[in-house]
This record gives sequence, C-alpha cells and structure tokens, in this order.
Amino acid sequence: GETALHRAAYRGRAEILTYLIQKGADIERLKVPEQTTNPDAFLGSALFFAALRGKLNCVRVLLRHGAKITLTPGDDHFQTFSDEIKQEFLTVMKLRKMRLLMEMNTTVRKKHKGKLDELLTTTK
Repeated sequence: GETALHRAAYRGRAEILTYLIQKGADIERLKVPEQTTNPDAFLGSALFFAALRGKLNCVRVLLRHGAKITLTPGDDHFQTFSDEIKQEFLTVMKLRKMRLLMEMNTTVRKKHKGKLDELLTTTK
C-alpha cells in the first residue's frame, strides 16, 4: 500500500521526504493499490506521485537521492506532468546518461591502458 514516503511526495513535503530517505526509506518502493478490481489501477513510485502533483521540490529531492526515472517523454503519464517537471526529468536523464558514458570511457581506458600507451608511442 501507500507508504509515508508516497504521502510526503504526494503532498509536497520535501523536508519529510529528506528525513525518511535519511532514515532508510526505499525510494523505489511502489505504491500498490489495495483491494481493487480495476485492472487499470497502476503502481507508482514516490517520484511518480510527486511529478503527477507538480511538486518540483519533492521531485528534486528524490532525483538527488537517485530515484529512477522510468517514464520517457513518449509515455502518456509523462505528458500530464507540468513543463517544469518534464524539463527537470529531461535534464536529469541527460546528466545521468553523460555520467554513464564518462564512467564507461574511464573503464575502457583503464582496461586498455597498455594498448593505448603502445599505440601512442608507436605513432610518434
């Protein structure tokens, strides 16, 4: 069901979110609809509910603590978010992608350092 983290995100209580995260709350836990026969009832993370309600302060707290962005700009739910929230998501997605590429580049360089050094010295 709903957790305190979901409620804080939904209500825009960034200070409570920060406290709960510091105390070990699972930011990826999904809110599971209780006792529903609706096949369209959906699961949602605290990030999703903060975004859905336009709580940019909570979105930023959750993203800063590593919350996963599972929606893409093509998703219907993504389109319902405010422009400010959409821009925040797109910026964070871009930054995370750049960080991943830099980490991959560093890993490849370390793995092949001897070969790179050899190539650099033989081409002089």
